[in-house]
Amino acid sequence: MNSSDLKNDSYLSIEGVSKKFEQFQAVRHTNLKIRKGEIFCLLGPSGCGKTTLLRMLAGFEQPSEGKIFLDGSELTGIPPFRRPVNMMFQSYAIFPHMTVEQNVAFGLKQDQVAKDKIREKVQEALELVEMPKLAKRKPHQLSGGQRQRVALARILVKQPKLLLLDEPMAALDKKLREQMQLEVVDILEKVEATCVMVTHAAAFIGSVNLFDGTVIQDEADHVIIQSPVLKHPIFVDHGITGTEGMSVTVALRPEKISMASKPPEKLHNCATGIVQDIAYFGSHSIYHVELETGQLVYVHLPNPERGASHATWQDKVFLEWNPHSCVVLTH
Repeated sequence: MNSSDLKNDSYLSIEGVSKKFEQFQAVRHTNLKIRKGEIFCLLGPSGCGKTTLLRMLAGFEQPSEGKIFLDGSELTGIPPFRRPVNMMFQSYAIFPHMTVEQNVAFGLKQDQVAKDKIREKVQEALELVEMPKLAKRKPHQLSGGQRQRVALARILVKQPKLLLLDEPMAALDKKLREQMQLEVVDILEKVEATCVMVTHAAAFIGSVNLFDGTVIQDEADHVIIQSPVLKHPIFVDHGITGTEGMSVTVALRPEKISMASKPPEKLHNCATGIVQDIAYFGSHSIYHVELETGQLVYVHLPNPERGASHATWQDKVFLEWNPHSCVVLTH
């Protein structure tokens, strides 16, 4: 594929990018295509080059070789303050002497946006992250999750073409991390943001069901993936950054799976299993379903009324999910 094909097929194009610090090769000949509105996660251990790549997208580092294109324009060589890109750091980097609304407004003031427009945009951003009632507070008066929301509002308020998140959950404790990781993804999906984030593991996306498999059909508008732990293939109703025959992992959130006592009338995105355990949480229950292949699947279902349940222990159940509920992780 030549450079023009790569740029035309994607919103963010990373072409042959490498970064070398003296004798150390931090990033080696990386090629990526990311679509508009896609939330793209770079996974890997510390030192593998994730943050270096993110910093090159932000403009804090320049590639030793290769080019970066965003929305058809080359970013290579453009300084950070001139790029339509905003980055949220691990520490959130919010100003301790400013209130919540002053932190969120800071970038707009730097851009000399009109005061009335700043007030309007800040209010919209705070409502998006559910923080308008805390607008007058200082960072030391906020919890870790609230500080994260302020940092997110500050990068969203400028409506950049690309959002960069560097280990966005690293500063939170485990319980809060599990709550916030879902909230952050929901907010990003709501504003249809194009986002690249880095994290150490796929656990960022929460307590998900993971199915390893192989792409057996790769089309522009859909892919079909065969997993050895599922009897029927997985159909995903959008293209992916991948090729036929490659190994992938499909992530499926427990709340995206439905459960019934009768088999569905389709031959994809479905499975049969036995209820092995049930965790009751009042408004909802989590079912541990063992598939015919031995794979354990978690299903999160709301309870219709107190004490009611969709199934009980050792019941045979049939699971299914929508094509758009699948998140494909390339290796």
